[in-house]
Amino acid sequence: MDLRVLSGIGDNMETYPNDLIGGEIVPPLVIRDEYVITGNHKGTIYVESGVLNIDGSHEGTVNLLPGAAMRIKGEQYGTVNIGPGASVVVFGILDGTVNIQKDGSLTVEEGGKFAGNLFNDGVMCLRGVYGGFVNGDGKIKVEGKGEIKKPVIRDRIIYFDW
Repeated sequence: MDLRVLSGIGDNMETYPNDLIGGEIVPPLVIRDEYVITGNHKGTIYVESGVLNIDGSHEGTVNLLPGAAMRIKGEQYGTVNIGPGASVVVFGILDGTVNIQKDGSLTVEEGGKFAGNLFNDGVMCLRGVYGGFVNGDGKIKVEGKGEIKKPVIRDRIIYFDW
């Protein structure tokens, strides 16, 4: 699937839709080089090229276009769309839905945590912990101390016990 379709992006890669946060219209953050989030950021992010480093926390969608990268040492809450040739490495917390396109990759390192649904047509390498439901034709490689949490059903509610 084309990331532009998945993310609602048109043919003009310079123009992205705005967010509505707290009643205010906020333009998305567009990254074309190395960028570090050290505090708290809210809103949509488009990583066209370069590397997004989340050392603090981010709440919102992150779209990684082909060849871009993201490193999460802090916390990411929200959807992450990983395009072809793009990569995400999680040392901290990733909480939200992840879409990995063909030739895209997600690595959860030892000590890292990914909680959320995975739509995988690429590769996920798990050395940390993951809990969620999986769809897609991609591969999941469990290495080292990697752990896939089993869902728990209690009172007809399905959840993952962390």
